[in-house]
Amino acid sequence: MIISKIERQKKDKQRYSLFVDDQFLLGIDEAVLIHFSLHKGQEVSEELLAEIREAEYHQKVYSKAIHYISYGLRTIKEMRDYLAKIPALNEEELRSETGKEGLGEVATIDDSLISDIIERLLGQQYLNDLVYGQSYVRTSALINRKGPSTIYQELIRKGLTEQEILQALEEYPMDQQIENIQHLAQKYIRTKKNVPFKMLKNKLFEHLLIKGFDSDLIKQEMDQLDFDYSQDHQDDLLNKTAEKLVRTRQKKYSGYDLRNKVKEGLYRKGFDFEAINYWLEDHAELWEKSGK
Repeated sequence: MIISKIERQKKDKQRYSLFVDDQFLLGIDEAVLIHFSLHKGQEVSEELLAEIREAEYHQKVYSKAIHYISYGLRTIKEMRDYLAKIPALNEEELRSETGKEGLGEVATIDDSLISDIIERLLGQQYLNDLVYGQSYVRTSALINRKGPSTIYQELIRKGLTEQEILQALEEYPMDQQIENIQHLAQKYIRTKKNVPFKMLKNKLFEHLLIKGFDSDLIKQEMDQLDFDYSQDHQDDLLNKTAEKLVRTRQKKYSGYDLRNKVKEGLYRKGFDFEAINYWLEDHAELWEKSGK
């Protein structure tokens, strides 16, 4: 068999159409063309053509990996998971390029090919888990305002080692953590004006803890916060909440049963115990009407 023509493809200048014995055989990447030193008039065997097909398949998988990276940095684990999902170049794909119905056994992606491609990407510095981690930490801290422990867990899931993560977290200085806690806290407080002060503090602590910040640092910064909660506002909120509880509970309860249900409801909502008792005493007539 003789290579009768090698023609650059119009839609992709990095790819060539390979013709053998005046028949189109397959499209190949420029890298494959150079690797095998293919040229017009070259005699080729079935064994060599099989090697060319396999090399072209490997190059396609590599090109997919490069395309995947082009959208953003990837970890080794992300790349490995991505490559593992790439289907083999099946007979239908081969037919679409060759117009032939049967071309024998088709190359399939396997772990060794994945490992080879990852090693190639590592050597080219397209993959670097530490660099990825450092970039991820900076973005998570400056834009998403996540806490260190949340970032740590996310990077564990992305396949970084503990040593790589700890080194990457050095990109998250303490002053940035404090700034993020203060920002998130003030934002949370602004949206919870109708939450009792005691419950607000508890919920804020939980909110910041879930965000991934250290509990001691949260407590330290919460002590510095201005919650802007006047006593008049708290009293008004307690009064409105209590009146609503009375209206809903008195359909089923009366007297001191009603009093206890209102007290229980106010306590669950996070109001101060002493403030609840003051309110109940000020509204004693509600519990004494029935003589209970």
